[in-house]
Amino acid sequence: MVNWVDGMKVRQEDFTTMENALLERVQRTAASILNEHNYGLLGMRSLPEKNLHLQFKTDPHCCVLQLYTCQAITAAGMLIQFPLVTTEGRVISDSLVFHWQTPKQDGVWYVIIHTDYYQRIPAGDPVPDVLPCRTKYTMDRLLLSMVATQDIPVEGLLPGQLTIGRVVVKNHMAEVDQGYIPPCISIGAHPLLMVIGEEVMVLLRQVRCSCQEIIEKIYSRNQQQEMAAIILYLAEHVGQVLSWSLPFYQDKVGQDSPFHLFTLAKTTGGVWLSALEQRASGSREEILQYFAEWSGVPAGEIETKCYDLVVATYHHVDMQTAFHSALSFLRIMQRVFAAIGKLEYIGKKPDGNIFVKEEGLGQPPIATGTRKSKWSFSE
Repeated sequence: MVNWVDGMKVRQEDFTTMENALLERVQRTAASILNEHNYGLLGMRSLPEKNLHLQFKTDPHCCVLQLYTCQAITAAGMLIQFPLVTTEGRVISDSLVFHWQTPKQDGVWYVIIHTDYYQRIPAGDPVPDVLPCRTKYTMDRLLLSMVATQDIPVEGLLPGQLTIGRVVVKNHMAEVDQGYIPPCISIGAHPLLMVIGEEVMVLLRQVRCSCQEIIEKIYSRNQQQEMAAIILYLAEHVGQVLSWSLPFYQDKVGQDSPFHLFTLAKTTGGVWLSALEQRASGSREEILQYFAEWSGVPAGEIETKCYDLVVATYHHVDMQTAFHSALSFLRIMQRVFAAIGKLEYIGKKPDGNIFVKEEGLGQPPIATGTRKSKWSFSE
């Protein structure tokens, strides 16, 4: 901070130093509450699509990136606000343009936005009747660039950098990855992330209801056979962790970090796998085959998808890969529990003497009355 003294000669550098010191304090304060899982696009629950508006135009030789809107914060606490809006509500600088020569080699490139608090540039119209001539405002210097996946530093991006898009180059043609989700401070910060969050919560609620149905049927019929005991053990453990977790998450899923939602899904998969290994270590193949016969999902796929989720690692810059594993297994688990829960008698293999409600064998809808999204992860 500047040491102001009465009678001192005031220079422009003094005000610049004072302003930079204040900005640095704001940045450090923001960085103290951020981590590698809760930075990125800001949460705007009402209009999340307004957080980022990036257009991509291409031809065989050149690509043009045009940024219209970006409201975000970097992992280091640097705020990115584009375009600049004055106190009078006037928008300064309509767009930010970057021309990129299409590379000859195939690969994946990330769109990076750079901001620099301490290299501000004049913005707005000149102030009339003022000498020397100046503009009324300044804005942070913003730049766009493309970085290949292999060129991203292991330690991460610089403090003023943020990934906001991804481009795939194949056969000398570049195409923007429409399914890419940039880092987000909360689930409500991106429309695609909101679709994922809604589906995860619906699947988990359906699994919990099916677990309760299975537990009630086994206890009410006093089933003692080994297969029923294994299914009961599995349903009790999965149902218990969901009964504890869902009330905490369901009311604030839009405001929470996507990392926490992935952790909930991964924990559920881990409980499933752990309970299965503890109770059915000697009859693992038999119980998986039983699930496969009633649900229509191959036993090998059930096991593979569960392992994929348990070993999956969450990366904030590439969160859709982690959520792909989560959704793949949650859909299977929901289908298995729903099919078993509709059985009149749990624990025996399907034959002509066992009555099964047919609606339990189908894939239930993801959500009733919700808007169908044009985008979803492939199953």
